[in-house]
Amino acid sequence: MVGFPEKKHLKHIAAIVVCLGLAISLGCSRGDSSKEKESPESDADAQVEKKLPPQKPKPLTGREILQRMVAAYQNATSYSDHGQVRLRAVVGGRDMDLAAPFSMALVRPDKLRLEAYQAMVVCDGTTFFAAIKDIPDQVLQRPASGRLSIGSLVTDPMLAEAWSQGFGGAMPQVLLLLGKDPLKNLLSDTKEVAVSEPGEIDGRACYRLRIKRPEGTATFWIDQKTFVLRRVVLPTDIIRRELSGRGQVESISLVADFVNAQLDEQVNLKAFQFEPPKDAEIVKFFLPPPMRMLGKKAPDLQFVDLDGKPVTLESLTGKVVLLDFWATWCGPCRKSLPNLEKIRQRYKDDPKVAFFAVSVDEPQTDNKVLVETFEDLKVGIPILRDPKQSAAALQFTGIPTLFVIGADGVVQHCEIGGNPRIAEELPAKIDALLAGENIYEKSLREFEEQMDAYAGMIEAQLSSEGETSSDKRVLEEQVLPEVKTAPRSDPARLKLAPLWKCAEVKSPGNILVVRNDDGPVRLMVVEDWKSVAEVGLDGKLIALHKLKLDENEIVGSIRTAVGADGKRYFVAFLLSQQRCHVYDENWKLIAHYPEDALESPHRGIADVELGDLDGDGKLNVYVSYWGLVGVQCASLEGKRLWANRSLSEVACIAIGGPNAQGRRDLYCAGGAGAIVVLDAKGKRNGEISVRNRFFHWIASADLRGDGRGQWCGMSAKKTGDNIAVGFSLSGEELWSYTLPAGVPRIPIEPIVPGRVTRDGPGQWLLPGLDGSIHIVSADGVPLDKFNYGAELHGLTTVEIDGRPALVVATAGGVEAWGVEQNKVR
Repeated sequence: MVGFPEKKHLKHIAAIVVCLGLAISLGCSRGDSSKEKESPESDADAQVEKKLPPQKPKPLTGREILQRMVAAYQNATSYSDHGQVRLRAVVGGRDMDLAAPFSMALVRPDKLRLEAYQAMVVCDGTTFFAAIKDIPDQVLQRPASGRLSIGSLVTDPMLAEAWSQGFGGAMPQVLLLLGKDPLKNLLSDTKEVAVSEPGEIDGRACYRLRIKRPEGTATFWIDQKTFVLRRVVLPTDIIRRELSGRGQVESISLVADFVNAQLDEQVNLKAFQFEPPKDAEIVKFFLPPPMRMLGKKAPDLQFVDLDGKPVTLESLTGKVVLLDFWATWCGPCRKSLPNLEKIRQRYKDDPKVAFFAVSVDEPQTDNKVLVETFEDLKVGIPILRDPKQSAAALQFTGIPTLFVIGADGVVQHCEIGGNPRIAEELPAKIDALLAGENIYEKSLREFEEQMDAYAGMIEAQLSSEGETSSDKRVLEEQVLPEVKTAPRSDPARLKLAPLWKCAEVKSPGNILVVRNDDGPVRLMVVEDWKSVAEVGLDGKLIALHKLKLDENEIVGSIRTAVGADGKRYFVAFLLSQQRCHVYDENWKLIAHYPEDALESPHRGIADVELGDLDGDGKLNVYVSYWGLVGVQCASLEGKRLWANRSLSEVACIAIGGPNAQGRRDLYCAGGAGAIVVLDAKGKRNGEISVRNRFFHWIASADLRGDGRGQWCGMSAKKTGDNIAVGFSLSGEELWSYTLPAGVPRIPIEPIVPGRVTRDGPGQWLLPGLDGSIHIVSADGVPLDKFNYGAELHGLTTVEIDGRPALVVATAGGVEAWGVEQNKVR
């Protein structure tokens, strides 16, 4: 038996999400039974009637069997099972065998015990507990929220990953019992549901359904009598590809068996008892590394200086110690170290403060290389090395990472990824520690606020999809900031001059600027949800393109790109709709994607991009989804090229700049907060985490014109917050800007790259929900803000007659304004 790749590379998806209660009629009425049965008109008729063979019931179709299974789980008052998911393979002539036991007990409405992969969840109806094996010193504890739902298990991202992201994916019985619409999601992207020959498990006759999906075919074994799920033979295509790098995959199987699964049977209430370990820390949300170290004694760190002399924390007792972990090859470290040097200079004569830069370079890296690096950076912080790798106990996974340890040896603060404002922010923390204060509580509060915001967004998403009346109340009880349109005001630093108004566009939305090498610049404006108005830079309506859509389909945003063939293409879509729509340069429909989504609906599209990731000149459509569908890539003709279902709740996607080979990556925001990077084939290529930020929107633009690109994201600490954040791809927060709070009523693009100045870098345009327009430089410096006096439907900039112009869409039409900078007196 040999080892497997890391479990994160074996994450498989279960295609079921949330549950629908379908009442399936098991019989039909034949009229009033009290009526006397009519006799045949003749003996011959009677004889014929007697000779007719008994009619066999019509066999159930695959979808009907699935409907009855869903109904059985949805209507059940209790459930229990014990089982395991098992992966077996022969790779390169060697056997592999990996098994993960699981069990579940449920008594509606509020009692649950779930053990799956790394997670244990127990709810006794009063208190909700959760534990994760890899975090033995923490127990999540919070009041039970009443009726259990899938939201109970996914509002903490670490818990959600612990129970659902094992090699067999989320166990379907969890989602069948606690979700909202398993049938809808089970059938989403399903190409075929075929009924195979029946089988038998432990003496129980079972239907066998083969469900063909893009990631492979699954076989469901469903009890013919109770419609309980007995076994699932899961697709192995994804895992096969992962294992093929270790040798030829001669055989492979992935099977989940639900042993003793039963509905509506008595469950021992002792299953819902849980006593947290006495030494466990009770938390509202699981703390990720290295935040788990905050408030705890620092581990036994054993460093050496460049002369080989030992340096331990014990020898530094009574001092505030700053440990910055870095490497010679780390670009972000080169930016953060000079800022830390500025702080060191401030405290260099204070014997109660000690600064160290701990190198994590390979042991063979010569000390001379470290010294030369610091000389180039003009940094004088003492350098340490960690030959015993004792710093691994601090649980950090990237550099630069800074830890601040108090005089009592308690970890008080950490900075992950570099903070450009550290020279301004960190001294106050050091001074507080010198004064004998603790500062770690504030960092923990900030983390909890961020997680409350994340949980609120997940709950709001689930509730808005109409789970139940009680779920709707959760949404209604959230106090959202009231949004009122602010009175019109003038810019402070900019001067606006009216150019034109296109009142022919009666109900405009988002605006897209189209620049062609061989033609005039045009504005494409979403009009009345089902058309696109083509407007010239003189404000005149050129054409109104009525989009070929289904009766219930509408659009709100447009993307465009030009392929290697020189032809322009468009894609139109709207948040939470089922399909996006691809058009040629004349707005002739090419494809709807996914084509069959109206017949096999999913939870909705979140975002769409149009581009060329692999640099072959062929444009593709990239689509992100709510729920567990993840991210997909399709050709312009609507043929799916790949799908990555390891991601969930992907609110936004953005295409990055090209590398040296001309390839680009796709950046995916949402889910548990980190931005996941996918390569041209849809495989994970890294993650970007910006400390204390959860992004629900990201945008990239080359505002400086240097080909490197800048990034801006929209973040929230609580529901209704709108905070624009500039960040680097190394995870540094570069700046932030707070916008008016509220939830948008009109689907306007929240971040618009543009230019309102003649020279220099471009700017970020940020529409406020109160009708305000905020203009921020590429570096995050506020340039101007003013109130337009109306709710904004669309916003962009364009050059008209050689000068920058601002184009604004409202309910009154589309207006263009020339922009000049006010002269400074």
